[in-house]
Amino acid sequence: MAAADLSQSVRMQQQVQGGGEGERGPQVPLPFSGGNAVVDAHLVYPGDALDHLIAHAASSCLKGHGVAAVRSKAAGENDNATSESLVATTLGVLEVVNRLVSVRPLHARYSPQVGDVVVGRVMAISGRRWQIDIGARRDASMQLSAVTLPDGERRRRTRDDQNAMRAAFAEGDLVCCEVQAAHRDGGVALHARGTRYGKLAGGATVYVHPSVLKRSRHPFCELDADLGIGCVVGYNGVVWCGRLPNLQDVAPADDGDDDDDDDNAGGVGGDDNDEPRGDDMEVEEAKSTPAERRALAEGVARAAASVDVLRRLGLPVHPQAVIATRKLADEVNADLRAMADASFARLVLEREAERRNPNADDDDNM
Repeated sequence: MAAADLSQSVRMQQQVQGGGEGERGPQVPLPFSGGNAVVDAHLVYPGDALDHLIAHAASSCLKGHGVAAVRSKAAGENDNATSESLVATTLGVLEVVNRLVSVRPLHARYSPQVGDVVVGRVMAISGRRWQIDIGARRDASMQLSAVTLPDGERRRRTRDDQNAMRAAFAEGDLVCCEVQAAHRDGGVALHARGTRYGKLAGGATVYVHPSVLKRSRHPFCELDADLGIGCVVGYNGVVWCGRLPNLQDVAPADDGDDDDDDDNAGGVGGDDNDEPRGDDMEVEEAKSTPAERRALAEGVARAAASVDVLRRLGLPVHPQAVIATRKLADEVNADLRAMADASFARLVLEREAERRNPNADDDDNM
């Protein structure tokens, strides 16, 4: 795939995700990389007829999300004859899997799945739980028993622990946690056990659409080992870049088998009490020199700019892509102003085109 072809594909995706400017035209085929046995993905608008886009008769198809059946009088001598046709009820991409016809919305809210690492903001504290906004249909809840105690002790929570909940996470704090359960009514239960999760102090936050996030085994990545700067790619569309404690231990995290402890468990391992919390990191930054704080701020800004470039281009956002973009910026000595320029975005596109089709240059020379 040449760089020009990839650029044209990305511009098409940006127009779709941004609502598109200009006159509405015919059905636009989109590059689609998700699902099994999906054929002919098309952008459809509410009210568009779908009969000419599917191979089966409308009466024999299963209607999924975003699709409705409309009956109309059939042309002919019999006035009582009716015909059934399928129409789209939402703006999105048409998906046809065998006889199941559905429309995937372009701007749907985040749908939590068990095991997802998310970055959310504490909205309220009620009873023995935190209410956290993760961008889903409803605010998620995190029980007091699902959080590691400051001393790493495994015991039942007491009244004193409940009174000290704001010492762990207060309203407005940004926290990294994992989806423990997703209920049918839209309720989500979170947990923050272990060294990988907790309060995220300082740093920079970049919001991307969850549809462009590519799931990976480890959503944590290291961007600058000297400064301890890392990145947390939340599957809910929140990417946080900042100083992660003990980053060399967090990046190659375990599979999380120990996260399935009961609700009374206090933590994953015995080293939780040695893990610096967000408040401790703020104290360390306050003790640093102005030059160190400036270097840390610049490193965080460069990490956030790397994520923002991928977001603007509509490319998949995942830790490996963020690391590659950051390395490319270091190779060409691009500063923050240059990383926001269109020339650097073109370099990212060309590098992505080479990665997807490494034999393109050999084919051109033949």
